[in-house]
Formats: sequence, C-alpha cells, structure tokens
Amino acid sequence: MTKLNRLGLPKTQYTTNTALRHAWKNIRQRKGRVLINGVGIILGISFIITLIVYSMLVDHFDPISNIAREQSYLLVVGLILCVVGVTNSMFMEVGQRSGEIGTYMTLGTLPSHVIKLFLFESLFIGFISGILGSIIGVLIGIGLTLLEFNYESTMAFVNTQTEFIGFLIIGGTVLSSILVVLASILPVYGASRLNPAEALRKI
Repeated sequence: MTKLNRLGLPKTQYTTNTALRHAWKNIRQRKGRVLINGVGIILGISFIITLIVYSMLVDHFDPISNIAREQSYLLVVGLILCVVGVTNSMFMEVGQRSGEIGTYMTLGTLPSHVIKLFLFESLFIGFISGILGSIIGVLIGIGLTLLEFNYESTMAFVNTQTEFIGFLIIGGTVLSSILVVLASILPVYGASRLNPAEALRKI
C-alpha cells in the first residue's frame, strides 16, 4: 500500500545520491546566501587556526612567553562563537525557506529527505568554509609572527613545519564540517516537522 504524507499525497523516496545532487544544486543557486553563512564560519575557523599557528611560532622563538597557555581560553571562545553563529544562521535559513520546504513536502518528499538535504548543504558549506578559513588562518598566523620576528628565521622554521600546517588545514576543515553539521541538527529536524500547508502560505 502506498504511503501518504500529511496532505494525503503519495510519499516519494529519495536516495542519498539524489539528496547530494539537490544539496549541491541549491548551494550553486543560492551563492549569495551561502556566502553570508560561510563568512561567519570562515572567520571563526581562521581565528582558531591563527591562534594555533601564532602560538606555535611565538613559543619557538620566545619559549618563556608561554603564549599558548594564555590564549587557550580564546580557542574555547572561538569554538562557542562558531557553534552559536552557525546554529543561528541555520534557524534563519530554515525560516526563510519554509515555503520551499512546504513545496517539497506537498510533492511527497519524506521528512528524512528534507533532513538529508539540509545536512548535506551544511556539510558542503562547512567543508568549503573550513578549507578557506584554515588557509587564511595559517597565513594570518605567519603574518603576525613576521611582524615580531626576523623574516628569514621565521620562514625557515615554517618550512620545517609543512606537515603540521597541512594537518592544521585538514583538521580545520574537518572541525568546520563537524561543527556546522552538529549545529544544523536541531533547526533541520524542525524543518522536517513543518506542516506543509502552513509552510506553503509563506511562499
């Protein structure tokens, strides 16, 4: 027997690949909004990576500074701001797209597909923003160090830390992706529970 949605229409099954394609299509079509959401994530990740790189370099050239311990609390603040900012952005995103969600639901889309769609969009945003934020953070961290220490010695040490810097970029990208997905779970779940008829009135 065919399952019906809350409006009495047949439910439509979507594969994970279909959700991925739709998510990427939405990202490309809504570049402006994605950029706004991504900027906050980029700033947060770049802030965290900047602190790590700058602390590492300063500790190398000035071991008695103990700057890493002094700035550790800033890393926690950065993480909290990232999560709060992304969660707020996703709640706004869901509110602005409630009409689109209602259209999906009236066409028979299962709530699980709505969840997949938004989570994949979040994953794409987090991944891209994480890469950009990590690279920017590394560059800023090195730049700040160059303002205080000799250029040749700083770059010579940086060249010996390429593996660690690469690890930071990968770690920043993974961290960004995980944070964005986790911060999106609550608003995305709420989106999947929207009443289709009510959501369509907001178009």
